Amino acid sequence: MIQNSLALKDNKSELILSIDPYSRSLPLIIGGTALVIYGAYTDNKSVVYMGTALAGLGVIQLPELAKGARIVKNDYNKPTYVLHETKGVMEVSPFEIPDFRIDGLTIHGINKVFKVRNGVYVKIDENGNIEETVGLGNIFNKLTGAGFKNEDWVIKQEDRRWEELYKKSIKS
Repeated sequence: MIQNSLALKDNKSELILSIDPYSRSLPLIIGGTALVIYGAYTDNKSVVYMGTALAGLGVIQLPELAKGARIVKNDYNKPTYVLHETKGVMEVSPFEIPDFRIDGLTIHGINKVFKVRNGVYVKIDENGNIEETVGLGNIFNKLTGAGFKNEDWVIKQEDRRWEELYKKSIKS
């Protein structure tokens, strides 16, 4: 019984840690603003204060959007290569979850890179599949044209860091 409750606690922690900043901030800001408007319309100061607090909690999350993308789950048993925001291409050990932000990542043999927008969280499963976590960040990443990119895209970037990352994905 204790072991089951610990497993449940770990799953809850994983879920909370994998909620991207878009999914944490935007609903709070929108909901809080709606409460402020409703409270002002009905002349209910308690509702205005509650809405202000909720919107404020959402605003506090906004700086997280500018910090780059994160890997929040890595179940892959082989190295992953990431494009660190300032240090270039780095190798991430199997199962490691880096504590730094990234611009993109790849795995040897997939012959492409995965571009990730700021504030988006990604996970890598045991088969090496890379995808965004569920949430508004996932939608934002797709709407802005991020995701898997091929060699043509890499060449158009004229950025050696992306070229170096792409080379790590090539199966020799």
